Amino acid sequence: MKRTMIKIMATFVCLLIAVPLLATDFYVDKNASGSNNGTSWANAWRSFSDINWSNVKPGDTIYISGGSSSKTYYESLDVGADGTSSNPITITKGQTSGHNGDVIIDGQNSREFGVRVESVDYIIVKNLVVKNCTGNGAIKVRYCSGAVIDNNDIYVTGHGGVYLRGTSNCKVKYNNITTPDYIAAQTDGIYSELNRNNSYFGNKIVISNGHPDEHNDGIQMYRDENITIYNNYIEQDNNKVSNAQGIYCTSSTGTIKIYNNVIYGPHTKNSLIALRNLDDGSATLLAYHNTLYGSGWGSIRVDGSPNAKVKNNVLVCYQSGGTVMRVEGSVSNLANYDYNIYYAPSSSVPAERDGSGKSWSQWRNMGFEPHGIYGDPKLEDVSRKKFELLSDSPAIDHGVDLGSSYNKDKNRVTRPQGNGWDMGAYEFEGQSQQAPQPPENVQAEFVGG
Repeated sequence: MKRTMIKIMATFVCLLIAVPLLATDFYVDKNASGSNNGTSWANAWRSFSDINWSNVKPGDTIYISGGSSSKTYYESLDVGADGTSSNPITITKGQTSGHNGDVIIDGQNSREFGVRVESVDYIIVKNLVVKNCTGNGAIKVRYCSGAVIDNNDIYVTGHGGVYLRGTSNCKVKYNNITTPDYIAAQTDGIYSELNRNNSYFGNKIVISNGHPDEHNDGIQMYRDENITIYNNYIEQDNNKVSNAQGIYCTSSTGTIKIYNNVIYGPHTKNSLIALRNLDDGSATLLAYHNTLYGSGWGSIRVDGSPNAKVKNNVLVCYQSGGTVMRVEGSVSNLANYDYNIYYAPSSSVPAERDGSGKSWSQWRNMGFEPHGIYGDPKLEDVSRKKFELLSDSPAIDHGVDLGSSYNKDKNRVTRPQGNGWDMGAYEFEGQSQQAPQPPENVQAEFVGG
């Protein structure tokens, strides 16, 4: 009998483990008039501070009413419960009619943050509008794992639209991040510090802040480890000539992967992608298939990353005397910089090595870019911010096969579409003809594998 009971109990425990958690939906509506217990729209919690976090379990969803068109909450949302990797807690706007308008969390330029995810794990924050916050992050994510910041509209008036510190395995994806035209604040789109194994992708970041003294990057990273950044559009939509980077990474470790990004900085003299191993940094940069268009002292700047690999990028610099590529410190293999197309029509020195400007022929004679191209990449229409390749672009089919990890372009088009991989963030679709040849004085062959 005892053995039979043990078997029955063991079977019961196994069944409990196998049954998925039953998720509960909770509700927040500032205009609700019911019992304020979050169990329905009628009885919704009437403020973020009313949320009973002890009732919120892994797998649950908190819906916030956006009314019929929009509803504004003049308070901060401080998350107070943990999800799990398989059952995260989701916080989002309402989905039903009458509640599925925009949820606007307005800091009124007096509150530090709009949403804070701190010391709680596996939280999803999505489909919110967060604006006018004064501190480190309109959405602040600190000391946690597995957070996902997804498809939010963020107006940055403090230090960073999404501010991450001390996190791991977090994702910041598909957010629309903008700034005022002029404000005395460090309005980075994404600020990332002391994080590990995070990924930032699919975001649209437009930095309009033209304050000359403020440091305003699209994405800034400091002392991070193993970060992946891809499929973003980043623009410096201002007249700043300095303190206006695209993606700027310093003093980090591990591998920093940056690919399929379009970065537009028509006025800045800063780099559009920079990895600088200052202090004790030792990070390795992998920069693949980016389209960088603007000014600068190096559209790509690599400082102290001897094993960096920079391939299949479209690099355009219109700054007088500006450089497309700037490399400082030791380099283990000069041919790790290859299969890129350079274009700097207002400069005789499109590249720079340890502070010394180099012509295209000098650069290649040093051993850089054995299969690279110098020439106009022929982008569709930069004035309309269309950065796809035209049908006669020399960048078509003249990249190198980088393997299955990189065989989708920014629009998820499979590479290659023609006889070889294209350079830049976009694969040209529909070509059946042989790709255009590069300028006569450059041999730009395709090598697979």
